[in-house]
Amino acid sequence: MLHVFTEPELHWQDYAADMSFRVGTLGGAAELGIPNMGWAMAYGKGYAAEVDAARIRAAGFPVDEQGGVTVVRVTEKLSDVVDDFDRFSRRRAKLKALFRPDMFWIREEPSERAR
Repeated sequence: MLHVFTEPELHWQDYAADMSFRVGTLGGAAELGIPNMGWAMAYGKGYAAEVDAARIRAAGFPVDEQGGVTVVRVTEKLSDVVDDFDRFSRRRAKLKALFRPDMFWIREEPSERAR
């Protein structure tokens, strides 16, 4: 995962008190899964069946595949997270909708709370 935490996510407890996305925990002995989607996610063989690269590309998201790893990005530039978090958050919600519903523990985006 590659991500920059900005103000809306620094207060992650406000929208996901039981999640540990900000501290970077990706599952563990207690619970398997992914807390949330970062700006870029690299899915290896353990998640290969979860990633429909053609569908994600068709929806307008950048996807790179190399050596059995699929890298999916929410936007073209990492700086988008800082420069326009609301847009990033809306795109992340759309991208997460292309995965199975329980793939990510955090389902509600900060941008969705503001609506």
